[in-house]
Amino acid sequence: VPPPLPTGAELDELVDQAQNSGQGPLITDSKGQILNQYGEIMVLDSSGNLAPAPRDVPVGMLPDGNGSFMPDPDWMPPSMPGSGLDFSRMVNAANGAELVGLFGNGDLATITAGLSPEQIEQVVQKFGADNDFNAWLTTVAPPPPPAEPVEFVPPPLPTGAELDELVDQAQNSGQGPLITDSKGQILNQYGEIMVLDSSGNLAPAPRDVPVGMLPDGNGSFMPDPDWMPPSMPGAYVPPPLPSGGELDDLVDKAQNGGQGPLNKDSSGQLVNQYGEIMVLDSSGNLAPAPRDVPVGMLPDGDGSFMPDPGWMPPNPPPDYVPPGGEWIPPPGE
Repeated sequence: VPPPLPTGAELDELVDQAQNSGQGPLITDSKGQILNQYGEIMVLDSSGNLAPAPRDVPVGMLPDGNGSFMPDPDWMPPSMPGSGLDFSRMVNAANGAELVGLFGNGDLATITAGLSPEQIEQVVQKFGADNDFNAWLTTVAPPPPPAEPVEFVPPPLPTGAELDELVDQAQNSGQGPLITDSKGQILNQYGEIMVLDSSGNLAPAPRDVPVGMLPDGNGSFMPDPDWMPPSMPGAYVPPPLPSGGELDDLVDKAQNGGQGPLNKDSSGQLVNQYGEIMVLDSSGNLAPAPRDVPVGMLPDGDGSFMPDPGWMPPNPPPDYVPPGGEWIPPPGE
């Protein structure tokens, strides 16, 4: 009759020694007996170590009829309940340090093998606040999955002069003429929505497929043969000119701002000294209306312009009467 087994740390030490001495993983069966990898009951031997209990026939052998034994050809090692640690030893550990000592160098899958989700939860509930257990858990737990990318939400656009300045910068930086669509979004010449980038400038909003391209099936893109730039709005329609004293003030500012004497042509349009039609700009001042070819120039065939050798400034009408004012003779009369 073998002596009773010790408990606690003393038993843990004996189990470790036995497992490291060829007995394989030790488990506790339903009767509370410790078994080795062959299903042999482990007891204390005369040296005080765990060893298989004496038996008449060695495991995996048969009597050979001559007082000895021969291998049992039908013998198979018994199915182990699991290669993980015994649940009762885990949940009854005095603290996290003792629990971690039971784990040894095992990985998480080996340690939890054979444990039900409920048993794992019991262990975590008991030791979840233990510093030693949590420190060990960080070394074996799989890293959390990468966070899903957050969809970019651009900040709201500014208004007034600040927005006008950003629009000018964008138009002069390759975005082409910018327009506002029916939803109030600013679009560039390719129909891309313009938003504020991380530098605070207007830039095309991020998109999965670049404009004018198609996925090529290899994770990249190829030109879309059917793509055409969106139709831009028609010619600029300036707001109507004011009248009376307000118009007089605007005429004075324009004449003193380099536009030369302003005249009214036969269509009732104000023209400057170069014959350009004067309209209200975005600041509410009189300025030459946009035109495809600058006054006094000709297309040079390379996308630019050259001076028109036959151009002469138009002769102002002789009888211009500014609104609300008296007749002012043209210069030289």
